[in-house]
Amino acid sequence: MSKKFIIFTDLDSTLLDENYSWKEAIPALEKINKLKIPLILNSSKTICEIEEIRNELNLFYPVIAENGAVVGIPDKIKLKSSSSTSLDISLSSSLNRDKIIKIIKSIRKRNKYKFEGFSDWSIKQIMMLTDLNNSEACKANKRVATEPIQWFDSDENLKQFIEELSSYKLTCVQGGRFIHIMPDMVDKGTGLINVLNLFKNRYPKENFSTISLGDSFNDIPMFKKSNFSFLISKLNSNLTNLKFPNLIVSKKYGPRGWNEELLKFLDKRINYEMAV
Repeated sequence: MSKKFIIFTDLDSTLLDENYSWKEAIPALEKINKLKIPLILNSSKTICEIEEIRNELNLFYPVIAENGAVVGIPDKIKLKSSSSTSLDISLSSSLNRDKIIKIIKSIRKRNKYKFEGFSDWSIKQIMMLTDLNNSEACKANKRVATEPIQWFDSDENLKQFIEELSSYKLTCVQGGRFIHIMPDMVDKGTGLINVLNLFKNRYPKENFSTISLGDSFNDIPMFKKSNFSFLISKLNSNLTNLKFPNLIVSKKYGPRGWNEELLKFLDKRINYEMAV
């Protein structure tokens, strides 16, 4: 039985450069489209942010948002090219953002911890802290299952905070600029499995193989669940010694590395006839 590949990719510093552009990945994107390989966006971004990129790339597949806590599923669940762009939202946990905010603010008040999150800030403050414009900052704030914070307290107090979070079935995930408070037992790897199961249920006779691409610690769970993984290099990365079976480290940064490594992989491993 031939294998059908599904690609899962992070966005920032992976498919997108520092200007949030994917233009340098166009050759690989065109080949993926030609081969009809599903491309699943798997990011810490919100559904609103990912939907915009999904539409720009003319994708009609499920997406994974907020580090795996949210899955957006096409309403007709065709999982192939479709005229439908709308997504049904599925949460990976009963702990939504409102509940998370209530919990962490209660912990902060009780222990006098020094941290602030998106829920504490105005849109103008979020713009300043993220370098996003007004529209982008509004979309970044439309979270449904996580809360990004900045920690201003000691490392010791952070450890205590994390321990307290665990009693509420919450955890911390370190992103690029923020610590993301989210349900435990949920990550980009569980998001990958949830979407992979959608494909398996829709096409039970197919043999799927997964490819993942990312650049940060929060991508490691996705690497662990994939058949093939690509660590996209970046300046001052502390993941250069990361080792997984079938893990390749790109020589180039961002979408240039994404493009180069996927093209090499597809040229080497994909039989064009399998996608016809």
